[in-house]
Amino acid sequence: MKAHLSSERGQVLIIVTLAIIGLVGITGLAIDGSVILADRRHAQNAADTSALAGALAKVKPQYAEDGTLIPWDLVARWRADSNGYTGDVVNNEVEVYTCDDPSSSCPAPYTGDEDYVQVIITSHVGTFFARVLGIPTLTNRVQAVALSHEDGSGPLGHGNSIVSYAIDCESPDNFIVEGTTQVIVNGGSGLFVNAANPACGFKCETNGALVDTDITSAGGDIGLANSCLDNYDDTATEGGDTQLDFPVYVEDLGLDVPSECTSPTGSYTNYAADATLPETVADYVFPGKGTEKVTVLHPGKYNQFPPPKDSPALKLNDTMLMEPGVYCVSDVIRWNQDKFVLVGHGVTIFIRSGYDFQFSDGIVDIDAPDSGEYAGYLIIVEPEYGDPELSENPEACVINGDGDNNFTGTIFAPYCTCTLNGNGETYAFNAQLLCYTVDIKGGGIVTFTYDQGVLGYINDPPKTGVAK
Repeated sequence: MKAHLSSERGQVLIIVTLAIIGLVGITGLAIDGSVILADRRHAQNAADTSALAGALAKVKPQYAEDGTLIPWDLVARWRADSNGYTGDVVNNEVEVYTCDDPSSSCPAPYTGDEDYVQVIITSHVGTFFARVLGIPTLTNRVQAVALSHEDGSGPLGHGNSIVSYAIDCESPDNFIVEGTTQVIVNGGSGLFVNAANPACGFKCETNGALVDTDITSAGGDIGLANSCLDNYDDTATEGGDTQLDFPVYVEDLGLDVPSECTSPTGSYTNYAADATLPETVADYVFPGKGTEKVTVLHPGKYNQFPPPKDSPALKLNDTMLMEPGVYCVSDVIRWNQDKFVLVGHGVTIFIRSGYDFQFSDGIVDIDAPDSGEYAGYLIIVEPEYGDPELSENPEACVINGDGDNNFTGTIFAPYCTCTLNGNGETYAFNAQLLCYTVDIKGGGIVTFTYDQGVLGYINDPPKTGVAK
């Protein structure tokens, strides 16, 4: 019995020793693990603030006391340094890129996008207990991606009154003035042709036409001949401005598809000739006021515009007044009756993709809102987002000139072949016309007055923020 007990003497000591080693290991793992986790959190915070600082410096440049520009990536590194990550290589490395830099490793969807900044911090953390196991350091690698969208706000079409957006050569050309039309532009930059191909661009080669404004292209040909050339004393510059982005979409303007496009069908109310009109249109001036019956159109969605003359709900009158607001049209506009009168102030007509407008006859007096999301936008033709793009089969948009007509605001129709057809009168536009191609013809005098105060504006302010 004694011999058996003697053989087990000391086992507790071995067990305790092993337990101590295990406890020390667990303690070491807890301490080293806590240190590495704390550093990872700190490094991630540093990367986030560093990326955001760099993004802010891109959209709002910083300058030294002597007026020199401080590089945005240096601002990002300074912020990392202030958080203890100096980029000394021994203890840590700090990498700063834009996501279109080949050296960057930005994850999708930021890959290749110059509007994003990436900061990568690699931190080498010394260990305590792990050294016993031959691990003197552990490494953290974190990254942050921040949005750095610079201010893209500004006038449409380089501030030109009439713009042809097409970048490919179109037949017979991208921008044509023909007949005996006289085109006069007051204010703004003049006419712009977006095509950069020297084989196409602007043409005015008839005997009776005249152009009185500067003409600029992104590189396309500017052809002036006959009376156009004889009477031309402005500047014609091929390649004088950068090419505008195309395709161009509504969101590129900082706009959304209006809620009216999903609202109930727009309504209207008929009024007798001597009736008191609602305050929204009471101040409108139009032929036959007080002696003619009128129809007041209310903002909303319209499958046709104007609504069918013999509508099942109510027969419309020849004189139609548009209350201020947005009119979403799901089909073409056909204003083609001599007796029609259309008056609307503070209105935007939003035409859904695949459709167009035809102002052929009658009297039209409409102007854009002066405030709100659609301020300055009179007519917007929504682009086709499908494949192929609508630009491969552009819609035909027409305005026949009439001395009694008034269009004030931006007509944004970059997927329309726009035709302005004069009729021997002088007709004026306080407007900006942006189309796929432009054809101005007939025998009238077409005057465009460019006033940015009444025109649409690209609302694309600077944006920053941590994205990932």
